[in-house]
Amino acid sequence: MIATDQEPGTLILFKLDDFVFALDAMKVERVVRAVEITPLPNLPAGGRGVIRVAGEAVPAFDLRVRLGLPLRDVRSSFHFIIARCAGRRVALIVDFVRDVVQAAKAAIILTEAVLPGLTTVEGWVKINGELIMIHDLGKSLSPDELLALEKAMETEP
Repeated sequence: MIATDQEPGTLILFKLDDFVFALDAMKVERVVRAVEITPLPNLPAGGRGVIRVAGEAVPAFDLRVRLGLPLRDVRSSFHFIIARCAGRRVALIVDFVRDVVQAAKAAIILTEAVLPGLTTVEGWVKINGELIMIHDLGKSLSPDELLALEKAMETEP
């Protein structure tokens, strides 16, 4: 979990369309401006291709697909959140990173308490009167999707 009951954990807040989401900052390596994405076939749902980060091919995922939002072309104003998902670096395509905030575990409403079975959401937190969904990267890809990702990355030039 991102924090103990009393100690704050750090969250990265980002926007997709009019929605604000959060990620556990412990899973985030860095944030970069959008760069060109090289298409790569056979990626799991939301996979748009690969980008180069420090010479390494990193699969780029559009969270819009995972969250049921309308797909948009990647713009130069977008950000990529470079994070760890199931032991692999991934680039998450977001409109922009809005803020870095502290939140105590006690302030987080866990998903099981509200919507049992919703696997890609760790919970919700209220920050400055705004209810923000915390995306759970560790559960973003199913075992089959992880296997498909590994196979697709083997074909990366």
